Amino acid sequence: MKKTKMRITSLIITLTTMSLSSCFQPDSANGQKLTNALIKSEKIIYYNIGILKNERSYGFGRDVFNEYDRNGNMLKESIILVEEDNKKETINLSSVSNYKDGKLSKVVNFSVIKGGVKKEELIFSYQKDGRLEKEECKAFEDGKEVLNKKCNYTTYTYAKNETANIFVFDEPTKTFKLFSRTIKEFDNRKNLIKSTDYDEKNEPYLFEIKTYNVKNLLVTDKRKSEFMDLYVTYLYNENGDVIKSTSKTAEVNYSYKYDDYGNWIEKTEKTTMKDGEIDNNYLIKRTIEYYSL
Repeated sequence: MKKTKMRITSLIITLTTMSLSSCFQPDSANGQKLTNALIKSEKIIYYNIGILKNERSYGFGRDVFNEYDRNGNMLKESIILVEEDNKKETINLSSVSNYKDGKLSKVVNFSVIKGGVKKEELIFSYQKDGRLEKEECKAFEDGKEVLNKKCNYTTYTYAKNETANIFVFDEPTKTFKLFSRTIKEFDNRKNLIKSTDYDEKNEPYLFEIKTYNVKNLLVTDKRKSEFMDLYVTYLYNENGDVIKSTSKTAEVNYSYKYDDYGNWIEKTEKTTMKDGEIDNNYLIKRTIEYYSL
C-alpha cells in the first residue's frame, strides 16, 4: 500500500499543478470555433508582460504549433524551442494523431528533448456503438518497443456510469496489475458532473464534482483528496471564452482579441495570488492559418 500511496501522491501533485495553470481555464483555449472558417494550423507563443516591453517566455512546452484536419481533429502537435542567445526557433514534433472512421485510433508521442525519438504509442479501440473500449500505452526505447513501468492500458465499461480500470505493468512480476479505477457520472447533456478515483484496494482517494451553465460551460470544479482541496469557479464572455477563474489561493483574469472569424489571436493571462502577489502575467499570441473555403 505504501508504494501505491506514493504513486497516488505523485498523481495528486500533478493534478494540483495542472489546476493552478491549465485547469484554471476549461477547454475553450485552443482548437476550432464553430464558424465556416476551418483552422489548418495554429502557432501559439507566450510572452512575459513587462513594464517597458514584453519578453519571450521560455517555459518548456508552452509554445506550440498545431495542425488540424478539416474536421477539426488535431493531426500533429509540435513544441517550439527558442535559443535565447540568437532567438532562433525550431519546431519539434511531439505527437502525431491518426483517425479511422472519424475516431482517434492512434497517437504517437516523441521525445522533444531527445531529438524526436519515438517514446510511446497510444492505441484506441471502440465498441460497436462507438464508445471507447480500450486505451493502450506502449513504451519505446531506442526505437524498439519495451515493457516497463510506463506501459499501461485502460478498459472502459458503461452501465449506469462510465468505469475506467487502469492497469500498469509491474516490473518485478512482469505482469499488468490494477492500479486505479475511475467512475464518472454524466448529466443528460453528456457533461461530466462527478468523478471518483479508487486505488487498487478499491479505496476512494480523489473526488471531483463539476457544474455547468445553460450553455454547457463549466462554472464550478471541486476536487478533494487527502492531499488536495481545490474549488475553482469560472466566468465567461459572450464568445464562450473564460475571462476569470477563482480558487482559494489565486485568481486568473483573461482578455482576448479576436479575428474576423471569432477565433482569438491574442490573449492575456494574469494570475494574482490571494496575498496580492502577481504569479504570472502573460501575453499569448496565436497565428492561425485557415483552409481555403
